[in-house]
Amino acid sequence: MNDLPVDLYGLRLLHLVRAHSSITSAARAAGLTQSALSRQIQAMEDKLGFAVFARTTRSVALTEAGKIFLEASGAVAGIMEQALRRVREEVLDVPPTIRIGVSRSLAAAHLPGLFASQRKRAPSVRIQVTILPDPVLLTETAEARLDLGVVTEPEEAMTNVVITHRMTDRFVLLTSGEGPVLPAESDDFRLWLAEQDWIMPPAGPVRALLDRWCEDRGFRPRAVMELDGFEATIELSALGMGMAFAPERALRGLAARRRVQLVRTPWTRPVRQIVVIAPKSPPPPAHAMDFLGRILFS
Repeated sequence: MNDLPVDLYGLRLLHLVRAHSSITSAARAAGLTQSALSRQIQAMEDKLGFAVFARTTRSVALTEAGKIFLEASGAVAGIMEQALRRVREEVLDVPPTIRIGVSRSLAAAHLPGLFASQRKRAPSVRIQVTILPDPVLLTETAEARLDLGVVTEPEEAMTNVVITHRMTDRFVLLTSGEGPVLPAESDDFRLWLAEQDWIMPPAGPVRALLDRWCEDRGFRPRAVMELDGFEATIELSALGMGMAFAPERALRGLAARRRVQLVRTPWTRPVRQIVVIAPKSPPPPAHAMDFLGRILFS
């Protein structure tokens, strides 16, 4: 029998590049240099007989052949990892671990409801938490390299995962505690908002949600800084670096809460849905399913 053109490790690398849309980021996640990963991809493409990625100096995109190949092979590595894991945990007495991916767009205040009960009920089960961008998290969960993911629910349907929990997350509008805030009733309120400096999240589902909310209300925020992390966003807004949106939950327990003003608006506040997801196939191990039953997330 001829050797397969791609082994499980190589398949994992290809899927990492797809998830990150970047050889540099994928190499960092794999613990490789960019040049080493590029050489491995080229060698696999030579064996496959087609290009998986169309590469430019700035971006990496799937070719049509690459899209078909990676979509069809997505679950292979996850199934193998799950099989090996079951042997280790059920036969070889390796301590059970739950692998959880958490979106970078979530704040620390969102997490207690995930873990509080688990540590009391199952202290012998380890919890491995990885912070990931939403697209990577969705792919890693769908392909069973994560047992669970906590992510902002995307607009498009998620076909390869199941939603186990859902929570409504409301945003507030912040500015520095120094100086007056124009009243929301003013006719110039929209113009005032458009003239402010803003701290906004980077491109992604949350940024799209907030941009759309602003545009629907007749202004476009002038983003002078993009920041991935709401605790840091709140701190910088408190220092007068710019106006910002933040989840209401993210303000809980932060010292900066005393140094920011909540800007009152005449409009309904932005809202997102945060969901806990699990792979459809193969399903998470039994101890991860037990963990799901202990989540206090509503």
